[in-house]
Amino acid sequence: MNLTVETRFAHGYTVVTPRGEIDLSTVETFREVLNELLIQGQVHLLVDMDETSFFDSLGFGALVGARRKAQAFNGSLGIVCSNERILRLFEITALDRVFTITNTVQSQPARDVIDGADSASPTVL
Repeated sequence: MNLTVETRFAHGYTVVTPRGEIDLSTVETFREVLNELLIQGQVHLLVDMDETSFFDSLGFGALVGARRKAQAFNGSLGIVCSNERILRLFEITALDRVFTITNTVQSQPARDVIDGADSASPTVL
């Protein structure tokens, strides 16, 4: 299955929405999007997992790596997810203790809009 990744700006964060499966054949695309955003200075990320149909350990590795990079740039990486199956994976791996996980973007603690942040149309990669 293919993976598309959309990015948009909302609630003071860059929201990353992967659509499809994140596995061995697609994880590099997901990782590259996260890394590119961080390199561009978009260091406060929310990953919206609600349209992710499959997620394995490689996806968790990409998230953990991106979280470390974001923190190195004084940023953050949170998770938005209401999908019980994916939430269960976070619980099983104890990563629900590592990431702030909320049901909606608006449930995340609000951030002030950063100068230069682009709220233009979504980008799909």
